[in-house]
Amino acid sequence: MERVLVLALIVAVIACAKVLADPSIDLMGAVWSKKTLRVAIAKPAWLSSSFVDAVKKAFEAWDRALEAFGRAYGYEYLADISFKVTVTCCLAGDYDIFVTFTDEPASPDGEIGKCEVLYGDGKLAQARITLHVKTTKGPLKPVDVFNIALHEIGHALGLAHSSSSKTINGPELMYPYYTFPELELRPSTLDAYALAVAYSWMRIGVFKPPSTKKVTLPPAIPYKMLLYYYVRIKSAYGAVHGEGWYVEGARVKVYVENETVTLGPGVRAVFRGWRGTYSSESPVLEFRVYGDVELEAEWGTQYWVELVSPYGRVEPGSGWYDEGTLLEVRVANLTVDHGNGTRRVFSGWTGSLETANSTVTLRVNAPIKLRAIWRTEYWVEAESKYS
Repeated sequence: MERVLVLALIVAVIACAKVLADPSIDLMGAVWSKKTLRVAIAKPAWLSSSFVDAVKKAFEAWDRALEAFGRAYGYEYLADISFKVTVTCCLAGDYDIFVTFTDEPASPDGEIGKCEVLYGDGKLAQARITLHVKTTKGPLKPVDVFNIALHEIGHALGLAHSSSSKTINGPELMYPYYTFPELELRPSTLDAYALAVAYSWMRIGVFKPPSTKKVTLPPAIPYKMLLYYYVRIKSAYGAVHGEGWYVEGARVKVYVENETVTLGPGVRAVFRGWRGTYSSESPVLEFRVYGDVELEAEWGTQYWVELVSPYGRVEPGSGWYDEGTLLEVRVANLTVDHGNGTRRVFSGWTGSLETANSTVTLRVNAPIKLRAIWRTEYWVEAESKYS
């Protein structure tokens, strides 16, 4: 005997979303006895194609999430679940899942999506998904319809609702209330694991209805949204931007706010580049994320070297020098003739180093200040007519 079960997603505002210590999800008690599911999306004439594309993308996201979870945690048979999606103008044909849209506005605390499933003896026979595209407060965005479709597809696969509203990195897809996040959702590890339990018949190849109605995650599997990856950034100095969770394929921009950071009088840190998952010498690093990323900003230390001389030319000159630089300091000319019977003669250095040598070699490991000392000499001319 076949029965009909209706599950709906309700629009509501969650005042406090917390990750439960022991989140669980209910199963409907029925699953598909086939691996490839035929899907028909009925597009009415009044509907923008962007909403249809959002639903197609939702099926692709489920496909990719189950594959990624199965590969990561040893349930490879989940990758055998696939969807063959067709866009039609009407609900006709031999399909397993039908998707329709309604322009009837959803009321506050009303359903914005529902899934009616036909099943019997633990076996799903058909699923019909209805999606709203507007509420009494205004039209929904394609990203909302994408998230709602994701939720209803979970029902079409045999999931009921979860007990937790939030994972460690974002909302729980199968929670029964939707808060219109701007974020693109993805199935959680709890959702995928529940399907791994429900479809365990695929492991042996002989159909068997689920033997449990409630599923909790094993301790070894973290509770998080699938296909979201963390970009972690370490930096000893300055402000860096771009750390956080990103959906698979998202373009990430990581950058340092300032390439130099003052550490004290005459001391500064200078950005040298990125190392880790990616390497670059540029302060701005852009990439697409397909896994967790670890980056560390490399910094070098520089010291201010001040070389002062009231006369002549000092080489190489004042400036910032990298820590450890071997610096040869000298005056270009040891005497400076002013052309008026006066000249200056170099007599030594004072400051960080006291020496009479005109050329000195220094290792830059601290701020350095040297001032050239000159003595003054005058031309004395004595004449005598005799002797």
